[in-house]
Amino acid sequence: MGIYKWPSSIVREAETLLRNFLWSGNPSRKKGITVAWEKVCKPYSEGGLNIRRLGEINKAMLMKQAWNFISGKGYFADYLRHKYLDKNGEIVKYYKHSTIWPGIRWALQEIKDKVRWIVGDGKSVDLWRDNWLGESIQHRLHLTTELKNCTSKVSSIVHGQEWKIPPQLQRILEEAQLQVDNRHTPNVAESDMAVWIPYPHGKFSTKSAFEMIRKKHTQVGWSKALWNGYLHPRQAAMAWKINVNAIETMDNVMKRGIPLASRCCLYAMKKMKQRGKLIKDIWNSAVIATIVAIWKLRNKITHEEKDLNAKFCEKFIENQVKVTARLSKATGYNNLEKLKITREWQIILKPPPAPIIQQCSWKLPEQHMMKINVDGASRGNPGKAGWGAIFRNSRNEVCLTVCKGMGIASNFMSELQGIVESIEMRLARGWDNLVVESDSKAVVQALQKNEVPWQFSTSWRKIMQRVKETLLDTDITAKRGAGLLDTIMTSWEGRPPWLDRVESPYEVYFRFSNM
Repeated sequence: MGIYKWPSSIVREAETLLRNFLWSGNPSRKKGITVAWEKVCKPYSEGGLNIRRLGEINKAMLMKQAWNFISGKGYFADYLRHKYLDKNGEIVKYYKHSTIWPGIRWALQEIKDKVRWIVGDGKSVDLWRDNWLGESIQHRLHLTTELKNCTSKVSSIVHGQEWKIPPQLQRILEEAQLQVDNRHTPNVAESDMAVWIPYPHGKFSTKSAFEMIRKKHTQVGWSKALWNGYLHPRQAAMAWKINVNAIETMDNVMKRGIPLASRCCLYAMKKMKQRGKLIKDIWNSAVIATIVAIWKLRNKITHEEKDLNAKFCEKFIENQVKVTARLSKATGYNNLEKLKITREWQIILKPPPAPIIQQCSWKLPEQHMMKINVDGASRGNPGKAGWGAIFRNSRNEVCLTVCKGMGIASNFMSELQGIVESIEMRLARGWDNLVVESDSKAVVQALQKNEVPWQFSTSWRKIMQRVKETLLDTDITAKRGAGLLDTIMTSWEGRPPWLDRVESPYEVYFRFSNM
């Protein structure tokens, strides 16, 4: 599927076999009461069974080939570009025999607007046709035939680590309302880097490509109650069929023209009303187990014409609830009413884990060192965000306090931007010896693995050329930064009046957390 474009007829036939096998267990046998395949092929969170459409898988895998065609550096990528690009850098419009090119060309339609170039030496980036300014000049000005014989690369306007833009080109950029991003200055010592815009780190993956092209649906609230580690998959599947109305109820069977006499299980409905609230108070999964049990008993009464007494019904439901309780990772309740309910059902709950108490302290930086404590905050994650930083010296004196608003962003991005911009401020002030502390494990790991989002990749590479940072703790300034407007920065020389407390190196602090 990652080499050729599958014909639509093959995709339809293959999905028919999959659909029949899912519902009947036999690829060649169709079942009467089902759900539309499009509704089945949705993530769990959107009410589906987390099955992927074959056509979308085919396109996502071919997008990997298209990505290599645009940004690959191997012999095969060079061969494809030499064969299917004309001398102007445009895709050839005439036919060339190939079994793989039609699929790559099909996928290029999805990928070409999602690629941006971070300029290094500029030798791989087309000045007019590639996106290195947020949008290509060709696309912004709707240029087609005007670019014939225009083959300049961005390297023609790169000198060392600076831009040298001719006045004529500057006027064109102003007309197109495009401007060079000062965060991404060129560097002739590095190669150009293509970034995948939909993914924060800028690295292309088939998974992110599939997520971009698949059809999105509204999320449902009941999905987390079904697909979890403590509910048996058979029970979850049955509950899913009930939610999407794909079971052989009297109404569904009669809608298909099959006459049946109604024999509703009145006792089961009565017990559900009596026990519904009680079961709800135990666990949400217990409700699902009860619904499945009721359905099974109803089928025995309806189709096998068996008379089941109340004791048997209660025992059957109780067993299903206990199975769920054994699989559950839930711990004991701290509420007497809830504890009474679990005892009535004879459920033994696991004791909650003891909290982990960690002793921690804030250490002064060494002599002639500056320590920056950085923290980011987002009201909603993502939501209105900002970051804050406190600069302190070896005498525990607050030298600088900074808060900045970011607009809408996540906690991760606000924390990362705070670290990058704080270090850049330090470099601008000439503070050479530095220690940076952050309480975000995700940000620390991203920096250690060099998986910085592409928006900050150029800035981070420049920083790493000059300094080596140690990352580990600030909160008040971040919350204040989240209240500022986008790009608004406020700073104080020394300690601001609203910063009523900072960590003391002479005190011991404790952090409480669970396993």
